[in-house]
Amino acid sequence: MKRRANLLIKGDYNPCPELPNEINLSSFVSHRHDSKSAKKLISFDKSKIENVSEWQIKAREKLIELMSYDRSLIKVNEKYKKQLPSIKGVKRLRYYLEGFDGNDIPVTLLWSDKVNIHSILICLAGSASGVHLLWGESLMPSDPDRLLMGADVGLQAVENGFLAVCIEQRCFGEREERELKPRSSARCVDSFMHSLLIGRTLIGENVTDVSTVISWLETYSLPAEVTNRKNVWLYGHSTGGTHAVYSAAVDERIKGVIASGCISPITESLLKRRNPEGDAILPGFLKWFEYHDLVCLCAPKPFIAIGGKKDHIFPDPEMLKVIKKASQVYKVFNAENNIHVITGHEGHRMYTEEMWHIVKNYVPKITR
Repeated sequence: MKRRANLLIKGDYNPCPELPNEINLSSFVSHRHDSKSAKKLISFDKSKIENVSEWQIKAREKLIELMSYDRSLIKVNEKYKKQLPSIKGVKRLRYYLEGFDGNDIPVTLLWSDKVNIHSILICLAGSASGVHLLWGESLMPSDPDRLLMGADVGLQAVENGFLAVCIEQRCFGEREERELKPRSSARCVDSFMHSLLIGRTLIGENVTDVSTVISWLETYSLPAEVTNRKNVWLYGHSTGGTHAVYSAAVDERIKGVIASGCISPITESLLKRRNPEGDAILPGFLKWFEYHDLVCLCAPKPFIAIGGKKDHIFPDPEMLKVIKKASQVYKVFNAENNIHVITGHEGHRMYTEEMWHIVKNYVPKITR
């Protein structure tokens, strides 16, 4: 009865005896304390760094090491091709590319044959039901609500003159784990743990998938309407946004990045809340970096940071702190106009209308 009452009133029950206040038995408390004193050995400090380009090289090398990212392992091999029905006048073609580790990568191309395609936008969905949201398809009960919030970014990209390249990320949609039985209720945690056991990271694996797709795009015969295959941009929301930022930080072939619902100092986001998935965790990161360093590594390429005033996962004030620090590096490159912030009026969602207003400044006008 006592346990039930405590659970009802306090949401918790501790049967252990009370201890003096100076006794701490919480890993959360000790981790929070230690994170504030973490040295962040390569983190950008304008007062101590004379050559920003040299810092970027050094920092990128360390980040690649932490992620266990190795572009030399990439294989450019189409294993299966599938023509899909057009949707809302948009053509669709799906490929399954060979993954560097045998985990194959579903990639869906979206384009219109009514316009000259000036650029490529690689699209990464958030922690949702799968990549199908990017072309406006509803397969799961939560999908209609997400589509009302603008999740069909692939279709929007086509409307704005892009070839949309939609990647199914590991652990989501078609790539959700189905061979492991039983498996954890959190979709990513098993892959996260198993990757660590073999000396890799889930972030590194997802980033390598993005680089694999870019390498494939460099050699694949694209639709005739594509006029520029080298102007490759990257969009991601939430989990996809995290992967987009890490990818743009290490793969210099990416010409611009749009990061939505994913930006905050690690100490003010991941270290202040539960993380049942593990998908955003890079072991050892705070020993060397903070989140603004990832954005600094993207400079001077265009970087569009998007968040919501009421975002409970990545609070808007924290996003602004990250961008303020990263702007110092953009200023060194005389590229202050290449770093942008969009703050929507709601919570953790897409704000695509505002996003396209900025993107249009970097790409040619559509010709039909």
